[in-house]
Amino acid sequence: RHSDESRKHSGGAGEYLLFIEKELMPFLRTKYRINPEKEIYAGNSFGGLFGGFILKTKPYIFDYYLLSDPSFWYHNGSIFNFKGNQPSATPIVLITSQNDQSEDLNNTCILCMAKNAKKFSESLKVNLPNARIEYLELDNEIHETMFPASASQALLRFLRKK
Repeated sequence: RHSDESRKHSGGAGEYLLFIEKELMPFLRTKYRINPEKEIYAGNSFGGLFGGFILKTKPYIFDYYLLSDPSFWYHNGSIFNFKGNQPSATPIVLITSQNDQSEDLNNTCILCMAKNAKKFSESLKVNLPNARIEYLELDNEIHETMFPASASQALLRFLRKK
């Protein structure tokens, strides 16, 4: 768990998302040749948590989402309390988790990374019925190695020629 000091400096997801939507993405589109139909959000751990926030609040901002080993446990799982309001959004989403339930000897989840990631992906299927959502557990990975393994899996799924 994070310290009280670190919690004092967290938050502001709504303001950060507004910056991404209204300032950063328009700037990047004018400076670089970006395919407007293949904009990808990729986040690991707290970045995955933020991606979950985007999917719950403004899923139309990106076309593809990779949420790698997202920290949905943070703030007592408050991400599960957000209600989606964009059922017509059609993003393609890959949520990955390590195939390690992070359980202690009493079979109690400590951070519940895989359990929460799976639960979140199932809730997205209800909130975003037109989206393509996939949940994938990766064997032989730890939290620190999840992003590279997840990124290669996402690229295979997102950019594969149909």
